[in-house]
Amino acid sequence: MRYLKLGLILFVLVSASCDKKIPDYSQIKLDDFSGKEVAFSSLEGQWIAVVFISPECPLSENYTLTLKNLQKEFNAFDAEIYYIFPGTFYHRPQIEQFVKLYKLPTQSIYYDPDYRLRDYCAATITPEVFVIDQLGVIHYRGAIDNWAITLGKQRQVISEHYLMDAISELRDNKKVTVAKTRAVGCIIE
Repeated sequence: MRYLKLGLILFVLVSASCDKKIPDYSQIKLDDFSGKEVAFSSLEGQWIAVVFISPECPLSENYTLTLKNLQKEFNAFDAEIYYIFPGTFYHRPQIEQFVKLYKLPTQSIYYDPDYRLRDYCAATITPEVFVIDQLGVIHYRGAIDNWAITLGKQRQVISEHYLMDAISELRDNKKVTVAKTRAVGCIIE
């Protein structure tokens, strides 16, 4: 009986600690590159691809060119890519140096200091991408493509373009065929 009580107490404690409130989409606030607070729901684009990114993650670095090239294609689809730096683990000068080095568009850079967007998306990895519509519905979550197999191991040829396929299907008023994949990268601090 004593072990049953102990098990019940542990169950209650673990359940209480895991009961994290997911923020309301319309209440999510981010800081833009200049530090001004903006509502996430005010970002432009019929479909929004948010990429959680880190200035210290090699895959975040490696995917910057791919993401910039995808944005050129997305312009015709009314889709936008936004780069999200979650938390306060990295200092702004470090992020600014990353943005400058990889020539990322500053109008697409946002900080998520309180992890509200990260919690909403349930993001755990950088780079991890989420395609969200104007109502806050997540249509795709996961990897940008299948280039990265694990950290430090990549394919010679990319055969799956998950993010591009998701945006293309949404543009054609179709349901996203592959709505979730496993992202490979660095754990969000």
